[in-house]
Amino acid sequence: MQPDPTTQLKKYFSGECSREEQQLIEQLLLTEDNAAFSAYLQAEWEALPNNVIPDQTLAAERYARLSKKMRTKPDRRIWYWAAAIALLFIIPVKFLFTGTQWETITTGTGEHKDILLADGSHVWLNCASSITFDKKFKERKITLQGEAFFTVTKDDAKPFIVSFDHYYTQVLGTSFDIKAYGAEQPIVTVTEGKVAVGVTGASNYDVLTAHERLTIFPTAITKEIIPNTARIVAWQKGEIQFHQTKLTDVISELERWYHADLVIANPNANMPTFTAVIKPNTTLEEVLQILSMTNKISYRQADNKIIITAN
Repeated sequence: MQPDPTTQLKKYFSGECSREEQQLIEQLLLTEDNAAFSAYLQAEWEALPNNVIPDQTLAAERYARLSKKMRTKPDRRIWYWAAAIALLFIIPVKFLFTGTQWETITTGTGEHKDILLADGSHVWLNCASSITFDKKFKERKITLQGEAFFTVTKDDAKPFIVSFDHYYTQVLGTSFDIKAYGAEQPIVTVTEGKVAVGVTGASNYDVLTAHERLTIFPTAITKEIIPNTARIVAWQKGEIQFHQTKLTDVISELERWYHADLVIANPNANMPTFTAVIKPNTTLEEVLQILSMTNKISYRQADNKIIITAN
């Protein structure tokens, strides 16, 4: 039996769907010729004022995901309806009923921002990322899409909570990095202090201390010691650092730093790994030359794309 689209969409924006269901919804939204789903979204747009989802933080997270995809595919009509519906799910409670003023700060390709919050905490936002928070920051809660480094002002009475994907971190005062780009596995790295990491809506969590990193895979969670956390947050200085990083992850990182479309010509090949430090103001051409000097890859320009072959 075909899943009910109304149930699917509401589960997506409320954060109740599984990873598989989330991917299915986004695939439906990306299917240009899915006229039935497009028509449903338009109907929901017209009927939405009486339809409010209670968990606004997760709804905002879903909207951030849709907004990012809509910017990359601006010509697809279906994204207009999907993003508009997502926004309406958020607006009624946040603005009309509570009067809370919410702010979203985003960064583009190769862009970084340093944000000072009302409580004195600092957020360094990496490229192609966004955070959403209450302007007055009374509850000290943030929703993150992408990567950010946080230096949190200590307040024993008010924990500092960052929500990302289906997870959250909670701290009183510390410094840590969260990397959560869409389909990539979320990573939390603590440089100073202590951070609790948990699943949204559940009581189970893990605790990280300085120089520990937690990587969340679909079927497992790994924790490891990172003696040199400076390389994890080197992006704050405008550096890109790879440490035994797979080619697929290297390409994802380069696409966030440079406005370019990189394609692997042989995706089924064994992916090589790279260890390198890319200094600020290095061009993409120079980066590719550095990587190709290892003889692990070759590359060529084709129209508006860069085709990379794993050797």
